Order: sequence, then C-alpha cells, then structure tokens
Amino acid sequence: MDCRFHVSPPVINLDLDAFSSSTATQQPRGRARPIIGAMSQHSDNTDGESTQPFSTPGSGVVNGAFLRDGALKVGIAQANDQERHPSRKSGRIIISSILASDALDVGFRAGHGPSKEVRDNLTDRPDSRDDHRLPATCDSSDDETHFRIDRTLLEVDIVWEDSNGQIQHTRKVRMDMYVNTLEKQAFFTLHCILYCRGSQPDTKLYLFIHPEHVKSIESTNNFPSLQTIKSREVIPLRFSMLKPPRLVVPKFPVRPKGQSIDLKTTMEALASVQDFTIFFNFFSLTVEFREQLRSLPSVIHHLKTAKGRDSLDNIYHGAGGEVFGAHSPSPGPSNTLIKDTVELASPPAYIPKVPLQSPPQIFPRSDRKRRRTSESGSSPSTTTTDKGILLITAKRITELENQVKQLKRMVEEAAARTPCRCNTEELEAIYDHVDDRVDDRVDERVEGRVDDQLAVLEIDLESKVMEGTEQIVAEKAEETVEQLWNDMQEELMGEVRRELKAQLVEELRAEIKEEVLKDIAQAIFSTTRGGSEKARIANLL
Repeated sequence: MDCRFHVSPPVINLDLDAFSSSTATQQPRGRARPIIGAMSQHSDNTDGESTQPFSTPGSGVVNGAFLRDGALKVGIAQANDQERHPSRKSGRIIISSILASDALDVGFRAGHGPSKEVRDNLTDRPDSRDDHRLPATCDSSDDETHFRIDRTLLEVDIVWEDSNGQIQHTRKVRMDMYVNTLEKQAFFTLHCILYCRGSQPDTKLYLFIHPEHVKSIESTNNFPSLQTIKSREVIPLRFSMLKPPRLVVPKFPVRPKGQSIDLKTTMEALASVQDFTIFFNFFSLTVEFREQLRSLPSVIHHLKTAKGRDSLDNIYHGAGGEVFGAHSPSPGPSNTLIKDTVELASPPAYIPKVPLQSPPQIFPRSDRKRRRTSESGSSPSTTTTDKGILLITAKRITELENQVKQLKRMVEEAAARTPCRCNTEELEAIYDHVDDRVDDRVDERVEGRVDDQLAVLEIDLESKVMEGTEQIVAEKAEETVEQLWNDMQEELMGEVRRELKAQLVEELRAEIKEEVLKDIAQAIFSTTRGGSEKARIANLL
C-alpha cells in the first residue's frame, strides 16, 4: 500500500504497522534540504508488542529516495522471513534532517520491492543523478551478492536519435565493459577501427562512458522501428547520460578512407547525444552475463570510474590520445584533487598599477617601513597559494618532460624507418602524390586488362557463334532433305498405288464380264435344251 504522512519534527520514526489507512495534511512546500535515510526492520509478537530491530537476511532495505514536487519518496522492499518471524512484518524508517516540505510519501510493496510508480520515478526523473538526488543509507543484508564484469569486443547494435529526430543505427562499433560492484567501480568503452589512406596505420577511435555521467540505465522494451533489430532476440539497455560520451582520438591527424569516413562521422554523432540504446545479442551471451546485465541498472548509481581505465597516456602505442572537441579532465577523484588545488592556487585578481609621482605623496616614511615589515611576513594563505602554484608547476613540468620524451622516441622511430628527414607537410604531400600515382597506374592497368579481356572474349564469342551456326545449318539441312525425301516417297507410292488399283479394276472387270457372259450362254443353252425335251415327252403322251 502507498501511504502519505505529514512530517513536522526534525527526526521521525515511521512504523509501518500504522500504515492501515492513508491520511495526509499538507503544508506549504519549502526548500529541499539533503536527506539521509536508514531503515531497520522489526516484527510483531502475537500480543501486538514489537521486538527489537534485527538485520538478518531477509530484512527490508531502502531501494531509493528521490524528490518529486517538493516531497520525499522512499521505495521500500520488504521480504518475509517465515522461519524466524512468521508473523506479519513491519518496517521502521529513521530519517534525519528531513525535507522542509508538505508531506512524506512512502511507496511500500511487501515482498516485491518498490512499486511501479517508484521505479518509474527513479529512472525517469531528469535530476536523479545530480546534486538533488537524495542519498539513502540502508542496512544491507549479509548475503548481498556482488558481481564482476570484464568483457571486451562485445558485438552490439547501437540506436540513437539525431538532431533531426531520425533514428540512426550502427553495428560496426564494439564495446568493452568493466563493472566491479565489490569495489564500486565501472567503465564502459565503445570503439571502432578506421582504415586510413596511404601508409598510415589503421587507427582506433574510443568513446569513454563514465558511470558518474550516467543518469540511468533502463532495460527498455520500446524497440525502435528497425526490422534488423526486431527480427533478433536482444537484450536492450538504454543509457541516459548527464553528459555525452567523450570521444578520444589520436594526437596526429587521421585520414580515413571508404566506409571509415562514415564510421568516423558516426562516432562523432554518438559523442554528441545523451540518450542511446545498446542491444546485446541474447544467444551470444552466457546465462551469468545476462543476469549481470539485468542487474546493471540497479547498481549503476553507486559506481565510480575505475582507476586507470580512462587514462589517455597508454593508448595509441604509448603516444597518448586527446579528447575530441573538449579538453575537460575526467571525473575521477584525482582530477577532483587537481581541480581543488587549481582553485586554491589561483592568483588574486589583477589590479592595475598607478604611476606614482613620489613615494612621500602616498604615505609617510614610517608608514612605508611598517608596511614593508607587515608585508614581509608570510601569511598562511600566501604559503598555501605558493605551494599550490609549485604543485601545478611541477606537474606541468613533468607533463612537458614526458611529452618531450615521447616526441624524441617518435622522431627516433621515424628516423630509423626512413633516411629521409622531412617535415609533416612534405610527407603529406609525398603521400598524396604517391596515392595519386598509384591510383592512376592502377586505373591504367585495370583499363588495359579490361580491354584485353574484352578482345579475347569477343574472339571466343565469334568462334563459338560460327561453330554453333554451322552445326545448326547442317542439322537443318539434313532435316529438310529427309523431309523432302519422305514427301517424295509418299507421293510416288501414292501414284503407284493408284495405277495398280486402276489396272486391277480393269482386269477384274474383264474377268467378271467374261464369266457373266459364260453364265448367260449356259443358261440360254440349258433353257433351250429343256424345252425340246418337254415337247418330246408331250408327243409321246
């Protein structure tokens, strides 16, 4: 349940047993002051009397405290300890130096951590990582688990929104991640390789992400409208930054070529945004690493920059790098000390000197003597300022000596590589000339080889066409001759058949006619002979 209480005393004890109803009385809001909160937990006996606080595993902890409209909100996660305290659990919050505002909101979810409203406000508030963030101290359990991540060359997809509101995407950047929750240190690096023109070696560009600059990390499900990412199983982490990442480049000019030019532009664009989402391939990660990534948003607020991870002196083979477009130091503790020393050692404001006509016009001789005596003594502030100046001067001299040593080493290496002693402009001109000549020669050779290959292909094509044409003509001729022969043969056979048929018909007609005539004659003869016999018989009778 969510409860709201009126806060009036400077130190209060809130017993969660009294959270049965939600009551609040508001007062005019005032100015926020720092708040330090701590929580312990106690259980109730069956008779309603509370026992002493305990800090065994399972005790509640304060998840976060933050400002919202001039009020303090505390998210409380309370776990059940059924073995030792089977009765209903209650929490006890002790807050000192409370907020001078109207009310205190406590978001409570028994056994399930802070409510959704608390989690949303912890991540969505723009001032959740600035000086107005309310630190909460809590009694952590003895079985609190820590984890350590030290991974390099992670294949990731990065999506961000440019100044025009367009969604941009790249998958050519690799990520190095270092997180140590036990030492409360972390550091994130995005880097890529640029392929350079001429004989210049391939160069890396780095994006340094300091945990102090991270406002929040969210495991969001709001995927951008990119089918390449939607079609894969990924683990998204949305980084919301207080400051953009630092782009680290070499101290010498970089001349990328081809697609590396677009990649350099991409790195510069990422160095100017404060919100971007990194997608990890789900199936390429171990189960342990997936769980660590899911736990990262809850611990990022307690982490500082890992020592030595943001050093610019060891990269680029010892030549060192520099921050592109900015010269601000990293937010580590050493830089804070240097900053304080610089502020302490800053000289006073310059006061222009007025030409004096004569010393007696300003003050008497005795006053001048006393003034010199008073000024001769060294005050503590002057001594501190002198020490600060000496420290800065010594540090600067050391840096200059290191730079001179690096330059000498680079000159010696360059002299060992080539006997020609040229300055940078001459070398660049020579490199450009060599590149142009190489490109011209390559183009000429490519064109010549292409012409030769085209001529050979043309000859081969003509020969193959002729062979194919001759073969086709021969096949067609054979087919035509065979067809004509078949047609002629059929016509001749037809004529022969017709002639034989006519001849047979004539012969048959003649034979039939002859046989018919014979039959007629025989019949006539028979008829005549029969009549004569009949007449003879009649005469006899």
